[in-house]
Amino acid sequence: MVFVRTDRTHVLELGSTATVADVKAAIEARQGIPADEQRVMFAGRQLEDESRLESCGVSDDSQMYILMRLLGGAKKRKKKTYTKPKKQKHKHKKVKLRVLKFYKVDDSGKVQRLRKVCPQCGPGIFMATHFNRVYCGKCHLTPGPAVIPLSIEMVLQALGSAIWAISTDTLARWMGVSAAVTFVTLLWGPAWLRVAPYGRYSGQGWGFFIGNKTAWITQEMWSFLVPAIWLSCYATEEQWQRVKQPANALLMAMFLCHYFNRDFIFPFRLRGGKPTPFTVWLMATVFCLYNGWMQTKFILCDAPAVARITDRTLAGAVVWLAGWCINLEADNILINLRKPGETGYKIPRGGAFELVSAANYFGEILEWCGFAIAAYPSPPAAAFALFTFANLAPRGWRHHLWYKAHFPAYPQNRCAVIPYFW
Repeated sequence: MVFVRTDRTHVLELGSTATVADVKAAIEARQGIPADEQRVMFAGRQLEDESRLESCGVSDDSQMYILMRLLGGAKKRKKKTYTKPKKQKHKHKKVKLRVLKFYKVDDSGKVQRLRKVCPQCGPGIFMATHFNRVYCGKCHLTPGPAVIPLSIEMVLQALGSAIWAISTDTLARWMGVSAAVTFVTLLWGPAWLRVAPYGRYSGQGWGFFIGNKTAWITQEMWSFLVPAIWLSCYATEEQWQRVKQPANALLMAMFLCHYFNRDFIFPFRLRGGKPTPFTVWLMATVFCLYNGWMQTKFILCDAPAVARITDRTLAGAVVWLAGWCINLEADNILINLRKPGETGYKIPRGGAFELVSAANYFGEILEWCGFAIAAYPSPPAAAFALFTFANLAPRGWRHHLWYKAHFPAYPQNRCAVIPYFW
């Protein structure tokens, strides 16, 4: 008598000559488990069908186990670790009036397509324009890069979109960094960079020369033209409402007033003067474009939607007006320093020149500090004031040293740029 365990225990009466096959046949007869799917286990090993129970060590009261044969049994695979993030499935974006991106009406009233039509799908099915190909989302046609309808207009649109995406805070940070670099360079940089090669320091090596008046007008006019063109041609209703707020209107008026005089009045009052190297003209032009865009975008897009004139705004405006008057007076003194036909340099006297050697620079620094106070908390206005100081203060100090070196009787009580301080 032996015991056989499946999911239950069976008691079998088998003879001394019984084999493992006889055990399987008995279990199949009792429980219905096919003999070919049974595995007979005894003492931790599997018994073969032809083996006799006696030879395998099975005796009375022994217990055997029946296990089922299983498919598979391969080694467990190690879980794969992915390093790249899972690709996000494209989600369709709903855009109102999307069809306006596909057509435009020219001045003659004709409708023009702005996208390439799929040659397989026919009219009405436009191809998506990617940076290196066009693609039809309906039939999946992707022609080669040679058929991409690139144009100057597309390039300018892409460039404009990239510039528009840069926030005024980012532009102000870049100007602040450039102000620090400029200040350090003009004071402690290489000798060829410490002195700007124009005016009394004019020299070769900075490109061809541009006439004095032409250089002044073409390099400074962008600070006036950028806000003027934006307001007259491209300003939205929301931007007009913002700039009509009293404080914002005052800021725009101060900015335009300064640069209208600087661009279209001051250059025509100059008498003679040395030409400006191209490199100096180019740097001034880039700065005026950059600053004009930054200040205009802040006032029209980022300034408070409700901006009343406060005590701080009035105080900043008063400081700006004082700086502007000092700058105008200093310009008049310098323009009238020489009589018609005279050449050479003289010691300027009168007005703020009794306190500093670079009264025109002092007036402009004071002017834009007042602008920053009135526009607070405007990062672009603060960055502009900082750059004005970083650019003009070292140059004024250089003028002060030049006057003292060339005029032994130069007033010793004069400072360079900041009265009673520097």
